[in-house]
Amino acid sequence: VYYEGNNTVQASVELEAYERQGGWNDIKYNDYRPILVFAADGSQYQFENYFSESSFSDLIDAFEELVNSFYNLVD
Repeated sequence: VYYEGNNTVQASVELEAYERQGGWNDIKYNDYRPILVFAADGSQYQFENYFSESSFSDLIDAFEELVNSFYNLVD
């Protein structure tokens, strides 16, 4: 992940393994979720925690507009 106008890596996207339970018989599943790992300090955030609606409402709105525009093209 780069910030606009900068060639320095700010963060990378990695997959984190985790175990979840689900299904009718509560079977344990191994699954993966994307996480951001920041280069400066190694801090890690799950996407759903970092990109919350309150923190990125303008970005979320812009993305939803883009998706809706695409749907309108193919609809």
